[in-house]
Amino acid sequence: MAAESSILSGQGIPIVATRDQSTKTAIQAINPGTISYSQQWGLTVVLEKLLFDRVSLIKLNAWLLPIVWSLFFPLLLYALGRSMGWTTRASLLFSWAGLWPFAWQQAGSFSLPVNLGFLFFLASFLLVISRSFDARRRQIPLFIFLALAAFGGYVVYAIVLAMLFII
Repeated sequence: MAAESSILSGQGIPIVATRDQSTKTAIQAINPGTISYSQQWGLTVVLEKLLFDRVSLIKLNAWLLPIVWSLFFPLLLYALGRSMGWTTRASLLFSWAGLWPFAWQQAGSFSLPVNLGFLFFLASFLLVISRSFDARRRQIPLFIFLALAAFGGYVVYAIVLAMLFII
């Protein structure tokens, strides 16, 4: 919340750690925690501005991921089933049964950047699967953009997405 308030006030957040940087290389000085949270902070700040300050940052952070998760996660699971060639009925069952694992229930109940990054990864994964069935050269810049944008969510998902793209 402090970071989002700082962004809203125009101060910004430095991505470089402030501790003794004289002995560190540029890569060692980057704070990965700041980068991992940037996707959620950016989304929260944009939504707060779009809502014209009618919703406080506390309520926005508390309700952001439960609402986004409940809307998009079943749709993404359904689309994943359909893109793998499953029937409509099997895809709907996968979408419904996908809500059973406790880890996924928990992920949708907390506004954490890892969980938001998982939704972004799942949407990007769907595009990679669709590319495998219909490979077009003009899609390559889109996948490179998605892999780089995933670094703003959770770095592990960005690495997995890049590996899937290479395969």
